[in-house]
Amino acid sequence: MSDYARSVEFYDQTLIPIGFRRAHIKEETVTYYLKGSTSIGIRPLKRRKNVTDVSYSYSRAGLHHIAISVARKREVDEFYELLKKLGIPILYPPRRYDRYAKGYYSVFFLDPDGIDLEVVYWPYRQSKPSG
Repeated sequence: MSDYARSVEFYDQTLIPIGFRRAHIKEETVTYYLKGSTSIGIRPLKRRKNVTDVSYSYSRAGLHHIAISVARKREVDEFYELLKKLGIPILYPPRRYDRYAKGYYSVFFLDPDGIDLEVVYWPYRQSKPSG
C-alpha cells in the first residue's frame, strides 16, 4: 500500500462493519482482515531499485479486483450507504448483474490505491456462474 496508515484506516472503516476482524503478525508490518475462511492482508509498499512505477493499474498484469461476499442483499445496500457516508469513490452503485449469475447483486468501489473492490450478494447455491 502506498500509504499504509491511510490504507489501514480505509480497510478498518470498510471491512470491520461487514464482519471482518483485524489481526497482526508479531515483528512484521502487515495487517490482516479475517472473516471465516477469508483473509485479506495489506502491507506497506516495498520500494525496489529498478522499479519506478509502483502504482496499481487495472490494465496491467496482476490483481483484477477483490469480491467480498455478504449473506443478504440488503447488506450490499447498507454497505453502499456506508461508502457514501465515508466519501469513498464508488465505481458502480448497487445493481443486479444477471450476466454473471442469477441474482448476483453488488457494489463496486475503490481503495486508496485505486484497487477495485466489490461487495456482493450472490445466492450461488441456487445458481451456477454463466460463461
